[in-house]
Amino acid sequence: MKTKIPKISVIIPAHNEEGDIARALDSVILNNYDSKEIIVVNDGSTDKTEEIAKKYSMNHKFIKLINYKEGHSAAFARNRGAEKAKGDILVFLDADTSINSEFLKIISEDFDKFEIQGIGNPKRNSYTNLLSRLVALLARPPKGVQERSKKRVVSKYIGFNTFIISRKIFLDIGKYDEKIFYYEDEDLSRKFFKYGNKGLWEPKALFYSYQPSSWRDVYRQCAWSGKGIANMVELPRKMKEIGYSLFKLLFIISPFIVLFFDKFLGLGLISLAYILTYFYALRSSKELFYSILMVPLMYLRNIFEFYAIFKFLILGLKK
Repeated sequence: MKTKIPKISVIIPAHNEEGDIARALDSVILNNYDSKEIIVVNDGSTDKTEEIAKKYSMNHKFIKLINYKEGHSAAFARNRGAEKAKGDILVFLDADTSINSEFLKIISEDFDKFEIQGIGNPKRNSYTNLLSRLVALLARPPKGVQERSKKRVVSKYIGFNTFIISRKIFLDIGKYDEKIFYYEDEDLSRKFFKYGNKGLWEPKALFYSYQPSSWRDVYRQCAWSGKGIANMVELPRKMKEIGYSLFKLLFIISPFIVLFFDKFLGLGLISLAYILTYFYALRSSKELFYSILMVPLMYLRNIFEFYAIFKFLILGLKK
């Protein structure tokens, strides 16, 4: 007798994702897996995100659309989607991310074969132009868990996030903490293991994350990161992240301040800072030429992030 396959709910939070949402939806639709549903949570989008998602929901009965007029956070949108989900397994997929064609089949078989309650999987950074390629190189994960080639069941947090999780366990451990902005996925994974659950590292279930392709999107990404730091609940880590961001800012601007008083020394410090940053970029990207272009990008990203921290923490702005 054929075993009934579990239903999988793919939850996609979306806020102004008109350029990416269709790709995310198509990747799930193309998965040859009968028992699935997609829940798009349109969280206060002001672009064509709702219009695009609505068209997909009209053409596919397994796609549901939830709309909110005002934006909240990824944690809020994910929780609202999970509350409406009917699946035994939840997959939290960002709107700028897609999955490979066997993704749903792979994770379904894993839950059937292993005594697990969640799955961690690799993320591959994708790009569409030169700018997004540089961002993708900067976002390349460090050596370690992301490069594991073999499946491994673990019972403690070792660096991978459980974006794939049993619906029952997700509800039991309290869902995403909506007080946390941007780092809510890490918090959920730590809770997952804290409560004695087991996770599987699955290298064959792939996320493809498309990196920002315009300066506006680069700023938006940095603003979310900065807002996440400004809203951290854990004070020691918050101060550490703010301190590190300030250090990076001073590293960038100090040589230019010196240049104002002493041109020779200032130019020397600017050159030294550039060279040091280049080797840092090279270590991450392993690309001799692209690392040259990555330096000014790193400078701008650090400035954007610190500005966001200042805006949300010191000025107390909400948007």
